[in-house]
Amino acid sequence: MPSFNYSKTIFPLLFVETDENDQPVTINYIGTCFFTGIANFPCLITAKHVLEGCREIQGHFYIATKYGAQDALKIIGAVVINKHFDIGAIIIDPSYFSQHKDEFSPIGIHEKELELATDVLTFGYPGSLPPKSNTKWKNLSEVTIDHGAFKGYVHKIVNEDWRGGSKQTYVLSFPNKKGLSGSPLLIHSEGKVLCAGVIYDEDVSEETYSTTEIDTPAGKVKLPLLIITSYALVWSFEHLKEFREMLEEVSLKHNEE
Repeated sequence: MPSFNYSKTIFPLLFVETDENDQPVTINYIGTCFFTGIANFPCLITAKHVLEGCREIQGHFYIATKYGAQDALKIIGAVVINKHFDIGAIIIDPSYFSQHKDEFSPIGIHEKELELATDVLTFGYPGSLPPKSNTKWKNLSEVTIDHGAFKGYVHKIVNEDWRGGSKQTYVLSFPNKKGLSGSPLLIHSEGKVLCAGVIYDEDVSEETYSTTEIDTPAGKVKLPLLIITSYALVWSFEHLKEFREMLEEVSLKHNEE
């Protein structure tokens, strides 16, 4: 796969909850996002559920521009979510973006549906959580970011009826780990790394049965073993295309105002 600047394209997304004086109270890692220029303005794309829980809370979104968050960049912009499927975006304020454009490198969109068994890759920030599950970070210098790359293939394609047409959802050969939601599905096409979809959930419907053997005072005993296999679920280009059209409508209304 050709070289690709992940650190300026795919980001860990943080939400800093603030008090009435706009001072940080708690910091939460909420998921992965990626930068693209769809709809002719700069925006960070992620899964809708990554953003939804923050809309009614006072605070600010940040992205870590390195694997640590001490230099995290505060994002000024508007949150837009799709009502029908799990994709959302933060539209970055243009004047704010012009001051920080060197921190970003957009990824192009692969404007075709994928075929079964297509090789795919994703990069994101699963497992970026405080050391103890019952604690929260208090300042950005405490935040640690856990990144990872996952490689596999399109394991299954699900065709869904959608508003008189059909859209594809991809089931991948690797799981969606907590914190990976919002990551782009990456493919290598014509010498470029492109985004072919957005990871949003996991399918745990496949179950297989096996046995395991344990030692007991009475000798070896075989026990039934249930194996649950999970697979990452991905919204395809067709979902991104519809979301892009929605963003273009938002942009048009904004320009008219």
